[in-house]
Amino acid sequence: MRTLKLFFSTRPFMSLLFLALAVRLLAFAVHMPDLERPLIKDSYVYHTMAIGLIAGEGIRDEGQLSAVAQPLYPLFLASVYSISDNSRTAVIIIQMLLSALTVLIIAAMTRELAGERSSVAAGVIASLYWPLAMAATHILTETLFIFLLAGAAYSFMLFQRRGRLSLAILSGFLLGLSCLTRAVTLYMAFLAAVLIL
Repeated sequence: MRTLKLFFSTRPFMSLLFLALAVRLLAFAVHMPDLERPLIKDSYVYHTMAIGLIAGEGIRDEGQLSAVAQPLYPLFLASVYSISDNSRTAVIIIQMLLSALTVLIIAAMTRELAGERSSVAAGVIASLYWPLAMAATHILTETLFIFLLAGAAYSFMLFQRRGRLSLAILSGFLLGLSCLTRAVTLYMAFLAAVLIL
């Protein structure tokens, strides 16, 4: 127990990563029986879009070519499917890793704003937050979107504090990718411009 406490105090971010992954593995174990069931609703739509992309048919929504759907998540699925023989498990494993990295981004942002102890507390809360862990076990945009949005926010915060142009470019790039995942992010570009001015 003392060794564990020492490890957590000397390597807080590594400890948070292990904690986040452990919680997400538990969520995966809980969700595992659902992997045998057919996909429904939005999960099915994203899945069929990805299959259409792999077949070279473009992004199709209800059988019709679509330019309305945000393309990044179907592209993400198609890329994972193409190297894993359409494995939903492979998608979930990658999403669990993205979700755990999101926890680290939250902790890093908190450390920048409020110090080390608050950073660890925020990281533990984000690690244990069950809906965030469960979201990674579904074929839905939430995990990728939250990861990209958190990365954009963290990069923008660092840009404001350090003034490095590369951080602003990275923030814009991640914000653009999050827009391609869920269009609601478009409004945040205007907010960022107002904050810069």
